[in-house]
Amino acid sequence: MLDTDHLIYWFFLKPDLDESKQAKIFLSEKKYKKLLKLLENTHKKHTSLIFHHYFFQAILVLITFFVFTSTTSVFVKSILLSLNIHLLVDEIIDFKTNKKHLQNWLFAREEKQLSLESLKYYLGVFIFTTLIYILLLINSNL
Repeated sequence: MLDTDHLIYWFFLKPDLDESKQAKIFLSEKKYKKLLKLLENTHKKHTSLIFHHYFFQAILVLITFFVFTSTTSVFVKSILLSLNIHLLVDEIIDFKTNKKHLQNWLFAREEKQLSLESLKYYLGVFIFTTLIYILLLINSNL
């Protein structure tokens, strides 16, 4: 679900790119495998995404906390946890391979950005909160 922001990037933010035009064709022709392959090949170029942003991640963590403390629905908790994990895995992969790229998409559209050295602390906070949510989810089944 988080990767739908790549579609927003193609269709609304950068509709004139060749890859955007190709994505529109694949979608209109219902060639979803080709669309996914295009996404796989081009996603590193997309940096100004709505769901892959620090502000969205902060809101997601707060919503997750609210839901985890106010509902017993394991399904809803699992979906929110999977969204948190998806974003965190994307961040960890980029942290290990290209910290500058992580900084570019995580803090896109921001004048001030965390330094490359501070990214590990940022990730540490979200790893810790995600681990807490995992433990809460496990305990909610008992």
